[in-house]
Amino acid sequence: MTTGKVIQPQQMPRIGNVSSGEFPGKVGLNKEDKPESFTDLMVNGVKKVDATVKEYEAISDQFAKGESINLHELVLKGEHADLSLRLMATIKNKVVEAYKEVMRMSV
Repeated sequence: MTTGKVIQPQQMPRIGNVSSGEFPGKVGLNKEDKPESFTDLMVNGVKKVDATVKEYEAISDQFAKGESINLHELVLKGEHADLSLRLMATIKNKVVEAYKEVMRMSV
């Protein structure tokens, strides 16, 4: 069983100055990056969800075969896969809803 490492507040990494827009994982463009197309964004998102589901399937197969696995990890991967799938379905529904609204607009 793995144990989590406790990080003291003094050891926490600095995330940057949020008010100036400097922080890791920032959504947006760097000066040298070109914008990612909507299609690329959606395809990459679906690939990530697929990878998450495959990770869960692999660990659940190990569990079904009776192999020694961390049960906590199994449950976390299952919840992560479920949440990813539900989020992807919600995004799909919002995109379809937006498309229908655009189609109802008169030109």
